[in-house]
Amino acid sequence: MTDSPWFLGLAPLLGWCLDAVIRTGRLGPLVPVWAAKVTARLEFVMRTGMQDRLMRGGEVLVIWIAGMAWIAGWLVSKTSLVLGGPIAQFVVWTALFFLLISVRRRGKAGVEIREALILERPDVARGWLEHIDARPEDDEPTTLARAAVVRMAEGILESALLAIFWGVVLGPAAALAAVCVHEIARYGRSSDNPDDLLWYGALRMERWLSWPISWLAAVLVYLAIPLAGGSRARALSGYFNRWQQTPARRLGAALVQGLGIERFQTPDGIVDPVKPEDIQRAVVVLWATTCLAALLLSAVSCGIYFVT
Repeated sequence: MTDSPWFLGLAPLLGWCLDAVIRTGRLGPLVPVWAAKVTARLEFVMRTGMQDRLMRGGEVLVIWIAGMAWIAGWLVSKTSLVLGGPIAQFVVWTALFFLLISVRRRGKAGVEIREALILERPDVARGWLEHIDARPEDDEPTTLARAAVVRMAEGILESALLAIFWGVVLGPAAALAAVCVHEIARYGRSSDNPDDLLWYGALRMERWLSWPISWLAAVLVYLAIPLAGGSRARALSGYFNRWQQTPARRLGAALVQGLGIERFQTPDGIVDPVKPEDIQRAVVVLWATTCLAALLLSAVSCGIYFVT
């Protein structure tokens, strides 16, 4: 049993609301930048000291960084409780979720890409795509637009649900650790050799952490996609037909198919119907889905605190 007040469960929702209305500025990338710096340093250590056991070295790297993040989050939470009571702890939890949620930044990138494509500035659009870790094959407008739509869908997990879900299930310290695992995997994917064994542990751990969330996200996309003029049936079909792909990729397929912008074959070749306006539709789904997630998971969290 616990005597924690029920309003602690509102921290994820309030963190999402703050992200929606406040620019984080330099504080926004605080956790990603820290995780990337520590990963770069430990990468050198692991490659030097465990060059014959890179897979094990990668697992140690993940445990080390995620463990540090978990301990730091736990210490900050407990210190705020001891010094200021439940109100101070609630403020700290809210601030932590605010730093970990990045829906506003992801949505802004989508809007900027859309505007750049309308103005026929593919170089600007590619720059914004690189900002959200998309690497399109070429500078064709349809290729850039499709990459943006997919990254908006993947952002449902990366920019909100990863932190909110694990924060509700295991506490804000776990949310911080989960985001750090994602950042390590992201660092590995952006490296010169993403298939290196050193990154296998981080990619596998990220997949484990994302798997249960992706099912929740699929349900929320099913509820939200009509707001963007999409089809619920096609969205579910896109998700379940890509069972062999990563959770983030499955959401990307669900959104693309749900919005009716999947490629199709004709006698003259492959036709790609995606347009810059479809990016705005994907941004709508991003905001609506993460909002529903924050409302639902915060309600569950409040109920658990109230009952216990």
